[in-house]
Amino acid sequence: MKIKFLSPRILRLVFLAALPHAGGTAITSPAHIYETLDQVYAWQAERLEPHRNQSIIGWKHATFYTGVMELYRATGRSEYIDLLREIAEDHNWRMLTVNQLQWRHADNHLIGETYINLFLEDADASPIRLMHVNQIFSNMIAQPIPGRQIYNWCDALFMSPPVWAQLAALREDDVYLRELDDLWWDATDFLYDPEHRLYFRDADYFNALEPNGMPVFWGRGNGWVMGGLVRVLQYMPGHHGGRQAYVDLFVEMAEKIADIQMDNGAWATSLLYPERFDFEPEMSATGFFVYSLAWGINNGLLSKDRFGPVVETGWATMNDFLEPDGSIRKIQAVGKDPVPWDGGVEQREYGYGAFILAGIEMASYYKEKANLSTWHGFDVITHMNGTQWVDSGSYLGMVEVSRHPYVYSETLGAWLYAPEDEGLYTEAGAWVRFLR
Repeated sequence: MKIKFLSPRILRLVFLAALPHAGGTAITSPAHIYETLDQVYAWQAERLEPHRNQSIIGWKHATFYTGVMELYRATGRSEYIDLLREIAEDHNWRMLTVNQLQWRHADNHLIGETYINLFLEDADASPIRLMHVNQIFSNMIAQPIPGRQIYNWCDALFMSPPVWAQLAALREDDVYLRELDDLWWDATDFLYDPEHRLYFRDADYFNALEPNGMPVFWGRGNGWVMGGLVRVLQYMPGHHGGRQAYVDLFVEMAEKIADIQMDNGAWATSLLYPERFDFEPEMSATGFFVYSLAWGINNGLLSKDRFGPVVETGWATMNDFLEPDGSIRKIQAVGKDPVPWDGGVEQREYGYGAFILAGIEMASYYKEKANLSTWHGFDVITHMNGTQWVDSGSYLGMVEVSRHPYVYSETLGAWLYAPEDEGLYTEAGAWVRFLR
């Protein structure tokens, strides 16, 4: 049997008509989750500004790229990384510097995370690609500013700290970790409310109260913080003595976030006064919270018994606001405080990035929950390094299934798209099941 490899575009068209409506078993199937994420990716990618437009390397878009990079790593599909490489090359691997005062602005640092990840994915990459990232962060070390001044709004903790952790791991130099610690914990001392276990958006909200007498804590703002904690912990070297403090903060906030989830499965723009806008779901905050909590479960920091129902209901609600074309409703527009949804679905790149990040973690969550022991009828063998393989004999040889439904055949030397319920697409134009 000869295998036909379909282009990503054709694959999307093949599956779009057959993709079940959000809900039911579809949203718990890793195969269907990846199909959904590809729809979300395609919708947003097709609406990016011209690649030489400076705004395309700003924080809104860079949040989307963070999700796209993780989607590439989960699936191995070149379409995703090709987009990111094109954008990096169009901008000469430089971060956004509007003027001489903007080089240390956290919003402009997030694209650096994508640049470093692209560098790591290319064995032949020249270190010159990271010259501008290195220059910016070296200047910050040489000209230090307290965290409460440079990261004086909570969104910044998603935008810049992960790059410090990346550079520490890449350079094997703890000076980056020391700088990260100084900046993060000074900013936290400034913005974090230990009583409510949430971050104020900025100093303007220290004394602001909702009509119910509770402080104003912005949903997406705390989503940025939780997502930033995940990204820092993901990159931070395990030997770092200060790592446990980040874990403790993550777990402390996770408990609070779980407690204030609304009955509809989502989170509100005003976390402690959801009735302000009649318990309206807000999808960027919900996306970041589902992403962060699911990551915590998948990495052993949070109990599945405690947090599993939280992420499952959150993910189900996220799918309720996903349109068949891949667009997402109920993403709050760019802002800094609780406001209702304005009806828009475009220019919300950060929300699409959050959705993709959440979906990847939920695919891993459901895969782990299923405790998969077979793949298309073949026994799965888990190696000591955690990768999963099957021996399909003369059919496809040894196949790595760690990233199911995208799998790698050693015999063919190629990636295949093989959803559990349909098998591989052959030149005969039909879906076939795997047979022993």
